[in-house]
Amino acid sequence: MSDFDQDRIDRRYAFWATYYGGDPTEIDKMRWITFANGTGGCLRHVDARAEILRRFDREASQRGIHPAGTAFDRSAGVWRESEGAYRNYHRGGDYGDDVSAAEATEILIGFGYPAEALIADPVHEPRSQSR
Repeated sequence: MSDFDQDRIDRRYAFWATYYGGDPTEIDKMRWITFANGTGGCLRHVDARAEILRRFDREASQRGIHPAGTAFDRSAGVWRESEGAYRNYHRGGDYGDDVSAAEATEILIGFGYPAEALIADPVHEPRSQSR
């Protein structure tokens, strides 16, 4: 990620990851994750793996551009609109763990995508029109 302006990324984006898995029989390998707003948290196995990555684009929201909140589509390798990331940002990060841009990059690489995917533009899909 050396080619990226890390400070700029950190100012622009907020990231969350949702982790699943781990050995449920190893209770001593769990840790408490506190939500960003400090109002709660959850237990997570230390060997759990990130399965969902969400991103909130502060610059998009300031200009009224939608989607400001996106989730990474692992099957297509693109960011897609997600209410989750939007609500996470405005509700204090209450779903999933806050992760840094460096951690988010490691997750994307673990998904099999290049580091550049971290800052890729979201895919805009036309909404279906009801008749």
